[in-house]
Amino acid sequence: MKRLYISAIATSALIALPAFSQADCDRPDMINVPAGTTSTLDEMLEAQANVRDFLATMEEYLDCVNAEIESAPKDSPPETQAEMIEQFNSGITEMETVAARFNDARVAYQEANPSE
Repeated sequence: MKRLYISAIATSALIALPAFSQADCDRPDMINVPAGTTSTLDEMLEAQANVRDFLATMEEYLDCVNAEIESAPKDSPPETQAEMIEQFNSGITEMETVAARFNDARVAYQEANPSE
């Protein structure tokens, strides 16, 4: 009976390992991109810097999640692996969304301020 109990604890620890390790990966918060039609040049430049920082931080997060995926035990539950892959994929989607929003804002700013 004692052997079964120890085995159950060890199995639980292995199953929980990827979830606990993933907590070490700090996902950046989504950022807001200002509307280009009403923004000043300074606001657009600040937004550009924020977007660059967000993308760089998200790259670090994705590297971390990818390392967790690659180091996960091969016998990890499929749900755990799927969750980690979903975290990675949603990070990519957020990066694409932020980049597209900024590009749209940049175009809108240029159209609203053709002399700049």
